[in-house]
Amino acid sequence: MLLFAACPTPKNPKKSFNQLNLAKNRFQNADYAQAEVHALKAITYDPQSFEAHYLLGMIDLREVYVQKKILELDGCLTGMDATAHREEMSEFLGKARSHFKTAITLDSNYGQAYAEAGVVELLAQSPKAAIALLNQALLHPSRVGNLAQVRLNLGWAHFEDNSQIEALKELRQALQFAPNDCLINYRLGRVYFAGKEWEKALQYLSQAMTEECNYQEPYLYATRAYLELGRSAEAQSSASKCLSLGAKSCVANMCAAEGQ
Repeated sequence: MLLFAACPTPKNPKKSFNQLNLAKNRFQNADYAQAEVHALKAITYDPQSFEAHYLLGMIDLREVYVQKKILELDGCLTGMDATAHREEMSEFLGKARSHFKTAITLDSNYGQAYAEAGVVELLAQSPKAAIALLNQALLHPSRVGNLAQVRLNLGWAHFEDNSQIEALKELRQALQFAPNDCLINYRLGRVYFAGKEWEKALQYLSQAMTEECNYQEPYLYATRAYLELGRSAEAQSSASKCLSLGAKSCVANMCAAEGQ
């Protein structure tokens, strides 16, 4: 009996383009399962579709954040539950890394793909790899959606790599693009906190301690800075505000401990 290999789908750029547009539309409307289906079809019709690979990477990266939220924000998981979610995160990080790498291979000037690949390495706690990719993104600024975001992530990668001065330089550049950005101000505060410059840390942390920002980390580090300065009443107030934003997260546990 003769066995025949399945015939590959003939290349059809027009059908690939149509499927890619459907995938983008589904992604924008938060229908991620169907976005993945259409992106995979786009690749079937055109294996060189770098945008389809990029979109698949973004879908996987979103799943990383979903797992991270369950692990650290919805509750501070420990034991087997934490291990299971970390393994899920690792799996999706690997898939995202593969798709962004393919997108870059197919289009070496795709700045946004370098930028997102850098985010993957940051989340994977590989700051040196993140720095290399984010610097590549900056070499193609016209193909990057948000330069402030790239500078922000590059600064944080340097921080994670224990290069505080380089982190400060990049974060200050990011701040020029977006002076009111919550995350940029928070991370600048973290750099000054690491340098034990408590007042400067509070200057930037306070910019991220607003209803618009609405996340806990700035309050945690502000609490710690106030304690270093001997300002216990302000430390207690900051810890209380931290807890009011969500009492089940890992950060909330730390705020509770600092506020005692």
